[in-house]
Amino acid sequence: MKKFKKNILINFLIITTFITYINNKLYAHELWLEPDYNSKNNHINIMIGQNFNGTPFGFSNADMKQLFLENKNNLQKIIQRDGNFPAIQINIDTNKFNIINYETNYSFLEYDSFDDFEKFVKNQNSSYLIKNIDKTIIPKENYKRFSKILISNSNNFFIQKENLDYEIVALNSPFDPRNEFFEFRLLENNKPLKNLQLLDIGCGGGLLSEPMSRLGANVVGIDASLNNIKVAKHHLKKSKLNIKYLNY
Repeated sequence: MKKFKKNILINFLIITTFITYINNKLYAHELWLEPDYNSKNNHINIMIGQNFNGTPFGFSNADMKQLFLENKNNLQKIIQRDGNFPAIQINIDTNKFNIINYETNYSFLEYDSFDDFEKFVKNQNSSYLIKNIDKTIIPKENYKRFSKILISNSNNFFIQKENLDYEIVALNSPFDPRNEFFEFRLLENNKPLKNLQLLDIGCGGGLLSEPMSRLGANVVGIDASLNNIKVAKHHLKKSKLNIKYLNY
């Protein structure tokens, strides 16, 4: 379980991760659900990018494994049409505490050559990841994405049941001003992380790196902002966790 102090009250919270397996290691990237601020309705964009700067994508049923709305542990499957833009168009009762959960199917990516893979890794400022990889073998990626968004104007909070392969479960409401800290639990297949090699790309000040480390993962956090890395390392001195932060 992890706690982090809230500085401001917000009316939605984004919890997101992208995971990919390379050489049997797990890495994280960014996909998230975000309210469509140009819409008067409760429409949600599926965003892909880095450091929460990204591009909205239309809805694809072929990409989706699960999409559902949850309040008080009542699950409502969300049916959407291919090409919806914004991607998720549903009516949400904001007088309830709502959680929209999204999980993609696995996607498979095979590069034409190792050079193509190396160029991609260099563009991501992550060249150190392939130092020990056999260059005679063309890498393959098998990945899936998970995201959820918490939406509410009420304090009618509930703790979710585990429904996804990879879960970040809120243990208290981030919207309730009586809660000084937001607490959450991170699970994989309904179990806490343990001895998992995790790369947090765009780690910022370590907001997710630290709880993942506390839950047993071996974490490396990288960020393009040197200031973010300095902040993360400052927090690390206090937490005394075993996290490696790198500026790329």
